[in-house]
Amino acid sequence: SGLLTVTPKAVEAVAGSTSREYDGSTAFNPGLTINTGVNDVHGNAQLLNISYTNATFDNADAGSRGYTVSGISISDGTNSDAGNYVLRSTSLSGSGTITPRQLTATLSDTKVYDGSTALGSTSVSYGRLISGDQISLSNLNAAYQGADVATSGGNVTSQAISVSGVQLAGADAGNYSLALGDISASGTITPKALSLSATALASKTYDGTTTLFSSGTAEGDAQITYALSGVVGSDQVSVTSSDLSASLANANAGSTTFVGSGSFNLAGAQAGNYSLQAGSVVSGTATVAQRTLSLSIGGSKVYDATTRFSAPSFSLSNRV
Repeated sequence: SGLLTVTPKAVEAVAGSTSREYDGSTAFNPGLTINTGVNDVHGNAQLLNISYTNATFDNADAGSRGYTVSGISISDGTNSDAGNYVLRSTSLSGSGTITPRQLTATLSDTKVYDGSTALGSTSVSYGRLISGDQISLSNLNAAYQGADVATSGGNVTSQAISVSGVQLAGADAGNYSLALGDISASGTITPKALSLSATALASKTYDGTTTLFSSGTAEGDAQITYALSGVVGSDQVSVTSSDLSASLANANAGSTTFVGSGSFNLAGAQAGNYSLQAGSVVSGTATVAQRTLSLSIGGSKVYDATTRFSAPSFSLSNRV
């Protein structure tokens, strides 16, 4: 018989996780584990609980970073008594990695129709951006998928924007990554306002009246040329009025003036890209063209073996 001294078994903490995504801090969870290498009488592994007071990287930015874990301690765990074990060290150090944080971005744009797909006033918001970090987009290649104003149910609506070739810039760009698939981009093209001049030109064929009609194909109907300002390039836009009431100062053929009132609307292939700013009164110079008359000649005689005849009759048609 004798006295047997059982000394605690030295065990060592192992960091199971030395990599994490950038979060703007130096803190991390090392995922410490301990393998006692001892089983109880039933063959079950003796497991210890392990804790620590501090775990930090030596720098908060993304990249390869040194780390330190301090204040490591153990306590009773499953099938184990912590008094039977002793830590070789209460601290741990090594090399780990902070990976770039994956961002999402939402690009929004608004502009007044200008006939192009270029962006106008653009703003970008970011998802998963750490507060206080400075991020922007550079080399942005983005454009509307169509140049026209988009509408739904008669209302202006947003439309898709295509984005390519984007890069991150800014003081904290190295801590982030952004994939094209994580960029949501849309914008709204609003109609361009056109101004309708209160002065116009009118023409009609003499019909004996001072009335001007805004539409129709009859000989007495007027053709009114409205003056629009602000039309982009060669866009096809014109002005119509279905209720114009206008009168000439003089009904006779020649140059005169007119004044009228009514409501005005845009027409043409690109009319949907514009809105109209117009009053209700229009006036200007008018030209009344001479009316074309048709002359018919007739007559009768008793046969006299000649081509002459006397007392012909004349008639005019298309008179007022």
